Amino acid sequence: MELKLHEVDEGQSRLEVELAPDSVGITPQDVALEGPLKIGLSLDRRGDEIWIRGTVHAIALQQCSRCLVDFSQILELDFEVFCAKLPSARMMSPKALDEEDGGVHFHDGHVLSIDSEVREAVLLGLPMRPLCRDACAGLCPRCGEDRNLGPCRCVGSAAG
Repeated sequence: MELKLHEVDEGQSRLEVELAPDSVGITPQDVALEGPLKIGLSLDRRGDEIWIRGTVHAIALQQCSRCLVDFSQILELDFEVFCAKLPSARMMSPKALDEEDGGVHFHDGHVLSIDSEVREAVLLGLPMRPLCRDACAGLCPRCGEDRNLGPCRCVGSAAG
């Protein structure tokens, strides 16, 4: 997602966009998403410095870590980034400087790309152990039946 800085007003402004996941570098190997990313940006520009507070709305196609059922999970994610103009005395690329200066994203004075921030917000916002619901009973460890559908065949036969 690129912002043309000459189109960003001085002071505070809002921007709403929809983007295809692959346009910010999210691949099906990262996560399967249903539909576009809906991104809302609150921009606060003061000269060459821009503070961006963003929200990302996405629908991830997940598999429950307990019962293995596929389900759709709504993601509402926030991110923030502070952007400043690349110092002219430095000869490093804006991306290399971003990695070196921790937390400050640099731009060239013309175009600002926040693809990596949007991608990072989505990937870091995914649960490590997705659940179809909080009360998911999971699969029976003995027979493998889904305990959300009722008691399994091996209930009561464990007495030996």
